[in-house]
Amino acid sequence: MTLIGALLLYFLQQIIHRLLKRRGEISLYYKHVHDLINEEPASFKENYNILTMPLWIEIHNNKEVNQVVRNVNLSLYKSGVLIDKATQVNRVEKGEDKIYLGNNGSYSFNLPAESIHQFEVYYLFNKTKENQEFDSVYLTYYTFKSKIVSTKILDISQGWQTKSLSLNKDWIEGN
Repeated sequence: MTLIGALLLYFLQQIIHRLLKRRGEISLYYKHVHDLINEEPASFKENYNILTMPLWIEIHNNKEVNQVVRNVNLSLYKSGVLIDKATQVNRVEKGEDKIYLGNNGSYSFNLPAESIHQFEVYYLFNKTKENQEFDSVYLTYYTFKSKIVSTKILDISQGWQTKSLSLNKDWIEGN
């Protein structure tokens, strides 16, 4: 009888230990920075009908287990309705140099337990018939349970008529 009790107590202890290790959260922060190519802030390039959005993102894993953050992306919205998703730029070429963005070209991240990692990412929107009008930009990503997290990061009331965007001086939480 004591052997059965000891085994039950052991298994209960293991379950509680696993649950405690999974406590904590993933926190994602972003900072709007200068363009890698021309050193300007994110901007609307009229001649090409393009909006570029360079960001630094910092992801904190406060759990005691590894976590995955998938498909960190930007999206355009009009009155709360999704109208377009950004192209994630994998690398930028400056002369002979190739600069890989995100996680060596990927916008999904495997985060070790209790860690902080910073990544440089670059997003691109092409003006199309479908996204002629928009009023906000959202940062989105998927958790390891495929739950989508979406946060508004910019209000752009004039959409494509906007000429340039200001930079962030501080890190902003994107959860």
